[in-house]
Amino acid sequence: MPSARATCSTPLHCSALISCRTSPLWLAGLLFTASATAQAPEAPAKVTPATAAASNAAVEVRVGTPPLPINVSLDLRRGQVFLRAGKLEQALPLTALWPLSAQSVAIGHGSVGVIHVAQPGQPGVAALLTRGAAGLKFVWTGDLRWRGDPSERVADAIETVDRDADGAPDIVVGTYDERVRVCGQEHTLLGARALDPHDFQLKAVPVSVLSKPAVPPESLATAAQSPGPKAPALLRALRVTGAASADPAAAASLLTDGRLDTAWVAGSEHASGGELVVLRWGASSQPIRAFSIAAAASDAAHAALARPKKLTLVGDRGERWTATLDADPTPGQRVWLTPKEPLHTACLTLVVDEVYAPPGHPNAPVALAELEAYTDLDFAGGVDRLVAAALQDGPAAGDAADLLTQLDVDVSGALVAAWP
Repeated sequence: MPSARATCSTPLHCSALISCRTSPLWLAGLLFTASATAQAPEAPAKVTPATAAASNAAVEVRVGTPPLPINVSLDLRRGQVFLRAGKLEQALPLTALWPLSAQSVAIGHGSVGVIHVAQPGQPGVAALLTRGAAGLKFVWTGDLRWRGDPSERVADAIETVDRDADGAPDIVVGTYDERVRVCGQEHTLLGARALDPHDFQLKAVPVSVLSKPAVPPESLATAAQSPGPKAPALLRALRVTGAASADPAAAASLLTDGRLDTAWVAGSEHASGGELVVLRWGASSQPIRAFSIAAAASDAAHAALARPKKLTLVGDRGERWTATLDADPTPGQRVWLTPKEPLHTACLTLVVDEVYAPPGHPNAPVALAELEAYTDLDFAGGVDRLVAAALQDGPAAGDAADLLTQLDVDVSGALVAAWP
């Protein structure tokens, strides 16, 4: 994609965003949460004049192909703030006038207006102004402030991401959700849409949710045959806490319901690009020795859905394990994933990096029927060892007894046989 370039000269509240004298990309200052950051391109950006003002004073941006100057202003009527560009008007989720700044951003052969309305040091509200064959249009407005209950808050977001690895940043919008973020990350961009430089419309795009790892990820061994356990797992301690899902009927909880005839359907409209589900491992005393994953069943409801090809698992501290399924997995059949050493983690994110798309459906969303985690209890002698531990004295006996009550198997026979 052609380069998107911008700098700022003297925006009134530039210090609340990012220093315009040190950043070659003004838009990088709009990682619009209090803790967000962005990387500017290595090459110096071309300067585009910018203006900024406070309250409802008009500012000028250049938009369209060729770029033409447009005055942008705020208006307060009956307790509602409106953003105005020429004769175009857009209501904002504000009840008072806040400082207004605007920037012309070169993209493709034209320019886009990036508008920010915020109190100093606060995320505020943002908008994208374009001009096409139909005239001026606010193609996106977003409330960049966190909203909702603690640990369940959401916020709109705008980022500069080089999504196609061409060395030029793209303007990408989406949302942050505190319940759906890659383990070890502060937030993860969801529902990504990028501004097309040809028609200045926002279009769904695959964007990697994984940053560059600090250490190379470990490869998981993949096999059609079990490394020892029999499915399903005896200890069902893996629970979904959040996911990017397209269909509410295909809830992410179906991924750990123990059934192969149901499936979680990822939220992306594309066959790859960072679909994810976040899980919690609730048995800290039992490290994970193996996983099994199953593609969705081959019934009419799932026939047009993609199946996983390349996966990444992310742990508490951002450590990663990857797996590539060399053959298109048989629907409803398990594929076994085994790490070199057992995994000690409470948070686990499953990211689908690449898929096998069904014929005639190149952009089909991926569907997964089941993900299971296996511990020592699933390998030979595991239950007997746990029973023996439960019959000993000391605090470990209580922990073992608690685990026995969670097993998806009748252990009464083993308890009778081991009773002293």
